[in-house]
Amino acid sequence: MEILSHSVKETQEIARDLAQTLKGGEKIGLVGSLGSGKTTFVQGMAMALGIDPQYYVNSPSYTLINEYNGRKRLIHMDLYRLDSYEALVHLGYEDLLGPDSVLVVEWADKFPEIRSLFDYRVLFEIADDASRRVSVQKTLTSIPCLDKWP
Repeated sequence: MEILSHSVKETQEIARDLAQTLKGGEKIGLVGSLGSGKTTFVQGMAMALGIDPQYYVNSPSYTLINEYNGRKRLIHMDLYRLDSYEALVHLGYEDLLGPDSVLVVEWADKFPEIRSLFDYRVLFEIADDASRRVSVQKTLTSIPCLDKWP
């Protein structure tokens, strides 16, 4: 599904719509250039997951991982500053995954080793100064019978 978003509010609404379908345990990869709307999308997810509005959801570019508790725990990762897959493994990201959490990863395309991790891929493209193309895709790799395929 591809949607043209004309504002921060619309991008957050797209995220809220997706978040309302999640049961917990999902992993969502965000892909797009700087300023394309990835963190704005996560802010919308946080609202839908019941994260207290007193917490400002920002990009964990320097902290690498931010966690927020709501109806479901939101784990927000940013891979922009990581230089290797080994550095990601060292963070222990796999230990964070759980049935009552939702993992959202910015720069999810940085390491091919994790491409099969995600249940959803959300692609962001800058259309113009005020608009973004947002494409939400359920991944085939999230279907267990396909795990044997590269």
